[in-house]
Amino acid sequence: MAEDLLHWITPQVTTVWWGSGSRSGGIVPIIQHGKTKYHVCRLATQGWLVFRFDWLNKKAPFRAEAARKELLTKINDIPGQHFDESVLTRRARVPFDSLTTGESVDKLKAALAWLIDQIRSECEREGEPK
Repeated sequence: MAEDLLHWITPQVTTVWWGSGSRSGGIVPIIQHGKTKYHVCRLATQGWLVFRFDWLNKKAPFRAEAARKELLTKINDIPGQHFDESVLTRRARVPFDSLTTGESVDKLKAALAWLIDQIRSECEREGEPK
């Protein structure tokens, strides 16, 4: 699952950062606009995909709570996922083992695609198409 997701997301981002943790590892797809880096998500070796609201909320357009709520709605559309609004300034961890159907994978990719589109739109508003 993680490998498929990595192959899907890699062409859509600027770079993929490979962690170097001594206890646990992770991969972070990043879209960079000027000096601003948007961490799209984190694929963690502990077995989950992490939406980092705690980092997103520091950057436009996600400073606006409405944008984070819209992303949360898309994450909660993934079968088996339910996060309350307390994650809007923290992290939402989606276990890979909960992504067992084509529908759940498609909904996850739809949430990520929406997130990427929002970042790209912000970059275009700032004058540098991505």
